[in-house]
Amino acid sequence: MRLLTTGRALSLPAAAFVSLVIASQALAASWSPRVAITEAGGRWSDITSLGREKAIVAYLGVDGIYVKRTANAGLNWSLGTNIAPRRGRGLFALAGRGQHVDVVSTPSADGYIKYSHSTDGGATFAQPRSLDWTGDVWDVSVARGCCGRLIIAYTDNDGTNVLVSGDGGQTFRPTVTFLDSIADQVAVAIANGVMFLVEVNYSEVYARRSVDEGRTWTDRVQIGTALPVVDLDVAARGSNVYVAYQVWERGDRIYVSASYDSAKTWTRPDTPTYVAWQTSPSLHATESGVALTYRLCTNLVWKDATWYTCLDDRVDYVEYVDADGMWGTREVVASDGTPRGLAFVGKPIVLYQVDGALYVKSRSP
Repeated sequence: MRLLTTGRALSLPAAAFVSLVIASQALAASWSPRVAITEAGGRWSDITSLGREKAIVAYLGVDGIYVKRTANAGLNWSLGTNIAPRRGRGLFALAGRGQHVDVVSTPSADGYIKYSHSTDGGATFAQPRSLDWTGDVWDVSVARGCCGRLIIAYTDNDGTNVLVSGDGGQTFRPTVTFLDSIADQVAVAIANGVMFLVEVNYSEVYARRSVDEGRTWTDRVQIGTALPVVDLDVAARGSNVYVAYQVWERGDRIYVSASYDSAKTWTRPDTPTYVAWQTSPSLHATESGVALTYRLCTNLVWKDATWYTCLDDRVDYVEYVDADGMWGTREVVASDGTPRGLAFVGKPIVLYQVDGALYVKSRSP
């Protein structure tokens, strides 16, 4: 997730430098008091679940990538552990499943993508390993599936690059580079043995799929709009795949596209609310559909004809039920902040940032 302090709209207000307060209805559901993760380093951070009541948070500190763990659904957290030195801009990606935790960080001075792996739920990590040599990386994503399947994707000047492991990260097959797409952002997921790669190229959102552990891939399929797109996330469960992205359209707005046949076909993009000024989506596939958390700007000031600054924001949460074909009631997670990740530990838990600090809140069952 990325920190957005300003935004852009394609339709203009009547006058610049006008403050706008968003009035919207959302349910103040029962969410726990916030628990502090760190007072600094929230810009690059993520959370992933490792099973019921277990989760791990990774965040960028001054001198490296740190992790904290919980075994009681976010009530208490371990001390922060530095698992990898800080490299370049500090961009990294996090994934986990069971006892396995994967952290992929962007190039250091030697120019290599680094991979860190834990087999004990994040208590300890092996020394970071060098994978690909590359130049400036624009985005990186990692996902772990069943039976040792692991996928890493990153985008640089050469295109979108994919590394796949079938043995849980012990070895990786040769990198596959898609030269037909110089993507700004990438996101990956694995479900039912199928690997999914989603790419954003400024104004287009594309998806590819592989059914043979990354040996071959389908041609890319456009699933998004032809409007400027930023902030991408993907989630998958069974044959269902969901993609969320932020679109600059009459104010920032979150859209979600879904596939119910393992990314062969896609639904028309939908939005959980037509209230504008939404950013920073995080998805998690559920038993009944998909959960989404996002930032809603509730008070903004136009800086010029196209750019605005958000003065007040909040973190919202909403679920989509596939059987009903509709979004549920939006809930206010926090009255201030920007979401950085969403996980399920028997209940949803949201990682969010307020200024430089990171907090988590969980929802009552």
